[in-house]
Amino acid sequence: MDSIVRGVVWRPRPFSLDDEQEEGAVAVPQYVFADLVRESCTATGTGPLVLGGALPGHRRFADAVPVGASFCYAVAGITDPAQWENGIGQIDGQGRLVRLTISASSAGGARVDFAAGLKSVALTVGANWFAEASVPPEIGEVTGLQAALNGKQAAGNYALSAHSHVLGDVTGLQAALDSRQPVSTGHGSATLIDAADQITVRRGSGWVNVPGSAVLARDANGNVALGTGGAAAQSRIDVQSAAGIWHQIRLSAGQPSSACYMGAVNMAVGSWMFDAAYYGTSLQWMPVHTVASGIRMVAGEVLLCGNSGLTVGALYVPTTLMAAGAASVRPGTDNVRSLGTAGARWTQLFAATGTIATSDRETKRDIEAIPDDWLDAWSGVDWRRFRFVDGQRWHTGLVAQEVHEAFARLGLDATGIGLICIDEDGEGGRIWGLRYNECFAIEAAWQRRELARVHAAIQAPRRRRHAVRAKRDSAAGTETGA
Repeated sequence: MDSIVRGVVWRPRPFSLDDEQEEGAVAVPQYVFADLVRESCTATGTGPLVLGGALPGHRRFADAVPVGASFCYAVAGITDPAQWENGIGQIDGQGRLVRLTISASSAGGARVDFAAGLKSVALTVGANWFAEASVPPEIGEVTGLQAALNGKQAAGNYALSAHSHVLGDVTGLQAALDSRQPVSTGHGSATLIDAADQITVRRGSGWVNVPGSAVLARDANGNVALGTGGAAAQSRIDVQSAAGIWHQIRLSAGQPSSACYMGAVNMAVGSWMFDAAYYGTSLQWMPVHTVASGIRMVAGEVLLCGNSGLTVGALYVPTTLMAAGAASVRPGTDNVRSLGTAGARWTQLFAATGTIATSDRETKRDIEAIPDDWLDAWSGVDWRRFRFVDGQRWHTGLVAQEVHEAFARLGLDATGIGLICIDEDGEGGRIWGLRYNECFAIEAAWQRRELARVHAAIQAPRRRRHAVRAKRDSAAGTETGA
């Protein structure tokens, strides 16, 4: 029976010399394979696992694997990474993963008793399948091979002594060897290669001599360089990859600074990929001229720099993306970059105190009271309890779409007010978010207005009673005067 694997037909049968298009085929287990099949799962226990739907960018098992077909699977715990299982399984009529054979698991090769929590279930290629598929066939399994070998002459046993010759028997061999460089350990010794030395190397079918200065240079002061850059008061390794462009590791002991350089350097303009230099009493990473991206250390701060900037005199000053010092970690430019994105979020922020938002009057314009129609719209927003799709705990808060709908019912755009954010998630989708500090502010304003209305309603009868009493007292005074 043929087994189809993503359009490839596997025929698990013995190899035959008569096969032409399938020469070398071996029997392999009949498992179904398919690309990008992965689902979430929160099921528990050792029995069949109920699958919870395809993960982003993947397909469901029910859409890719026929019911009852065997395949290799892998279960990886996300809530509990210590629980995992690989094996052979099938999808039953209810769309569940039936675990037939366990190849390996966190339970010592037994079925894992999965605990509650999120898990990833994927269709994969098991190591056991590779092991079975790579077993070579025996001679008897290759149809016709044994019959073809029968009656053939066995390999002979040829003695080396029967074919020995002396050098003189081979015309010209001794003369050719005499002209070659001898291989010997009896020569004199030296500790370093001098520039005037000649090093013999093989090139093509012949030999050439390379001067020692091309491999190592040493000046009168003992400075040494590997390569052809020259010592020049420093030790370095140079490799030239293009005209004027060198890749170097340089240790410099020059004054007024000492430095270590690593990376590509253009000798014409003096640009480095990375360099560490000791200036006075501080260690500084100082990329110069055209190459600037990387990590710099200046004045006690570690700077993450971008590949852009400006040249100040002879020194190139790169753009600082982020700086970390003894007292703070800060962006290189004020109010330009966010921490995370809608599609790449931090899980949690731990801090000793709350965030501080700029509220300086000098930074604001159009300062006025919150309109009643905003507060009227907010009265249609309900606080909710909920659980996240991939979480277990209950939470309280708001739903961004409900806030948008409450304002839209009164013809207002909540995104224009600043309550709601709708951002791209980086995978073609959108994520709705809320600025909770704005939501709390408008909630407080709505409650203040409602309390004022309740207070006014409570005070209204009292004011009416006072007005009636004042009117009656005024009438009584008029009669007495008459």
